[in-house]
Parts: sequence; C-alpha cells; structure tokens
Amino acid sequence: MDQLYKFGVWLWRNKEKVVLVVLVLFLCVRTYRVVMGAEPQQAKVHPPVKSDLPEDWNGAPPKPPVRPAVPKPPKESLIRSNMFTVYGRPVDESKPQEVTADSIGVTLVRIVPWKENEYRAELLTKGRRPKRYKEGEQFENFRLNRIDAANNSVEIWSEQYGKTFVLQAKEAKAGTATR
Repeated sequence: MDQLYKFGVWLWRNKEKVVLVVLVLFLCVRTYRVVMGAEPQQAKVHPPVKSDLPEDWNGAPPKPPVRPAVPKPPKESLIRSNMFTVYGRPVDESKPQEVTADSIGVTLVRIVPWKENEYRAELLTKGRRPKRYKEGEQFENFRLNRIDAANNSVEIWSEQYGKTFVLQAKEAKAGTATR
C-alpha cells in the first residue's frame, strides 16, 4: 500500500511531464504514419439503396405555390421617420412643415464687440438665459457659422433640420436701453 501511495504522489507531482510524454508519443506515431506512408483503412462503401417507388409516382400532387414576397417599404418613409432623431418624434408626412428662423427656438438678442475685430453673438435658446457664442461654436443642435455686425444678424446651421438660418436681432424700442 505504501508503494502505491508513493507512486500516486510521484504521479501527482510529475503530471505535466507525463502529459508531455503522452503528447510527444502521439505526435511521433502520427509522424511515422505520414512519413512511412501507412495507408489508412479504406472506408466501407455501402451499395446504393434500391428504390421501390410506386408506379403512380409521377402522379404525385404538385408542389404548393410559392408565397408572394413581402413588399418593401419606400425608402423615403424610412428616411423621414427615423426613430433616432434628436427628440424622437415621428414626422407627419401628410403636411409639409415649413421651418422658419422664428420657429427653431433660437433668438438673437444682440451682437457684442469682443476683442479687436471680433464679436460675440448673444443668443437666447428655449427660454434659458442669453449666452454669448463666438463664430464656429456649437450649442445644443446648432452651430454659429457667421456673425455679421454690420447687418446685426447671425447665420446658424441646424443639425436637426439640416439647413442654415439667418437670425436678425430685434430692434430695441425707443426709450429703452440695452445692456
């Protein structure tokens, strides 16, 4: 019993070596068969099955008719009603919605002189406090492209609508001061 225990302990301590020896022996046997050209056993070829078809086989019922293909939706409807839009609203295709500069939710309050030959546009977006933006700056879904101080207007690009809008500053009423 003691010798069996010692053999078990030796085997446990040298298990990696034992596995390596088994794998090397397997590799040697396979290499010998390839090099010496030992032919593998031929696969058994079974004779073809004799068919005992009935005589009225040709009178079998016809194949069922092919189902008609599902019509594809037009591409325009997929593009216009995109579920990954900014606000996730479905677009009503029955009436075309004309988007104007007044309906996008951005108002030009005024144009503020900044540094030498630079200006900032003070814009009010969706009821928030006015914030000053420079040319090329992004805010919400818009980008301020150009500030025209001479005409008191700005040009902004809307990612949501995919077009450019020109906003004019509201003229101050007589007798009221601007900041």
